[in-house]
Amino acid sequence: MADISLRKEHGMDFDSAKTKVHEVVSGLEEKMDVIESVDWNSDQTSATVKGTGFKGQFAVDATAVSVDIDLKFFVKPMKGKIADKIQRHLDRHFG
Repeated sequence: MADISLRKEHGMDFDSAKTKVHEVVSGLEEKMDVIESVDWNSDQTSATVKGTGFKGQFAVDATAVSVDIDLKFFVKPMKGKIADKIQRHLDRHFG
């Protein structure tokens, strides 16, 4: 089970939602210096994100965006702050 698990209904067409998920991941990558790599799957609907102290998955489907993040032990005390930052990005892009 992921340490952080978020899901947000997007209420838009699938292609627009895919574009927005890319914007969210890019925005987090720019603002969080700890992201080391982002690897998108072949249809660009899911990204594996790795960084200092965590590994996660961003995914989009026809109705929602989901984020699951596993934190290493030394990062777990910042779980709330990390979840809040990701949630703010989701809210900004998906209303």
